[in-house]
Amino acid sequence: GSLPADVVHPENTLVVGAGSMQLERLIAERGGTVTTVELDSIVVEASTQYFADYNLMDTLTNRAIVIDDAKHFIANTTQTFDLIVTDVPAAFSIQTATLYSVPFYEQIEQKLGDDGVLVVNLTTRFEEDNIVSRRIVASALDVFDDVVIVTSESSSLSYAFAGHTLPFDLVQFQAALEANDENDYVIYQRA
Repeated sequence: GSLPADVVHPENTLVVGAGSMQLERLIAERGGTVTTVELDSIVVEASTQYFADYNLMDTLTNRAIVIDDAKHFIANTTQTFDLIVTDVPAAFSIQTATLYSVPFYEQIEQKLGDDGVLVVNLTTRFEEDNIVSRRIVASALDVFDDVVIVTSESSSLSYAFAGHTLPFDLVQFQAALEANDENDYVIYQRA
């Protein structure tokens, strides 16, 4: 959460999927409004009740929660966002796989502001023999002109940053990684 906020400097962020809501905290602490859209109200209740020490839901005031299906919300909202981050389960079932698809990314594209960025957790490492992460990246590449992937050795996960023109260059991206204590990483670009 801190890395996307540090390189995008969003005024208005949408997080798809609640989880523990620590991601939202890290973005909200850096400013701007953070809206979470979550399908399951029980996830929000559990996060609010059991993870308040991590997500600060009871103290940060620049956050909102919407209980809705992400596809429905994005298709119907009139808001645009500087940053949209997906924090959803792995794409191993049809329901969640749709959240990694070209049609969903096309809907997201319509809701990104100028220089807006989509950040997708690839749920695994981006590697040549990992078909799931490669398909997620292929969907992003089909919709967005500028895609950067980072694999963090500390988390063993990869993330795609996608937009038509990313509002940062690789020097700024590397500086933000290192400022967030990520010193062992690999960055991939479209080429």
